Amino acid sequence: MDNFLIRMVHESDTNNVLALMRVCFGERDFLNLSWYNWFNFTCPTGDNRLYVMIDMTSGRFVSGYGLLPIKVRYNSEIYNASLCTNVMVHPDYQGKGLFVKMGLHCLANEKNYNSLLSLGVPNKNALPGHLKVGWQILSPLIFISKKDLRRAQTKTKKVDKFDKRINNCIYLLTNKVNFMVLKDHNFLNWRYVDRPDKRYSIYVLEERQEIFGYVVLKYFNDNGYKKAHILDICATNYDSFSELILTAELFASELQCDELNCWQIQNSIYKDWFFKNGFSETPQGNVLIIYSNMDERKDPVPENWWFCLGDNDVF
Repeated sequence: MDNFLIRMVHESDTNNVLALMRVCFGERDFLNLSWYNWFNFTCPTGDNRLYVMIDMTSGRFVSGYGLLPIKVRYNSEIYNASLCTNVMVHPDYQGKGLFVKMGLHCLANEKNYNSLLSLGVPNKNALPGHLKVGWQILSPLIFISKKDLRRAQTKTKKVDKFDKRINNCIYLLTNKVNFMVLKDHNFLNWRYVDRPDKRYSIYVLEERQEIFGYVVLKYFNDNGYKKAHILDICATNYDSFSELILTAELFASELQCDELNCWQIQNSIYKDWFFKNGFSETPQGNVLIIYSNMDERKDPVPENWWFCLGDNDVF
């Protein structure tokens, strides 16, 4: 490792980092300057802590590791935490242990930011490397879907952005959960409204100037197979939840989608409500992993968790 330097990115590194991402992840539409600046420097919870590893012999950028500041409710406590993003190693440098070296260095540095927990959703190829660093699997992530879509009109309305009234709705949910990424209207607007490369559809359930829930939806055409994703949903009761699901089904139907789907954490607070609304489990799945900088970590009480598709930045 004498010939490699790990440091946080500088403003002058932008083109080199984007070039590394294109080599590691392929030519994706979002890998441009507007996305890079939005994700790394405009999040309300803080700038992304993005690290790079440089081969000092050649000057090449060979690895990257990002930790986006978030807040997490974990049992009865609220912790400063981070979401692990955009971990990469240049193909020419794979098999040299750089993945593990980067992980150990960057996660140890989280203590300097009082960040006690880190979350991640790795792909299957990356999971073994994360486990070597010390990450642990917190929960399976299950994909649920519904294909028999209803077209009933609903009481929700489409909005362009979230206002402060949504905070009380989220607060009521937060007090019921044992694990959840915390959000408010500023974070939701950053994630779902300000993102320059994606357009999402946002609906709220409002009665007498009070908001009882929201749902964020995305349309995706997978080589002719049309899907509608529920990226995020929040409701204070079953009736409100079901009204939001009806909205999602109408959205999917009008776009002639073949299915409506959602990520489902194992101990989801909404699990039974999804199934009552006709969703079923699919063979697809992933895992949510966790890294702790606590002296002693205890798993959350195994009920009433919430983690959604939109809590992972790539969607």
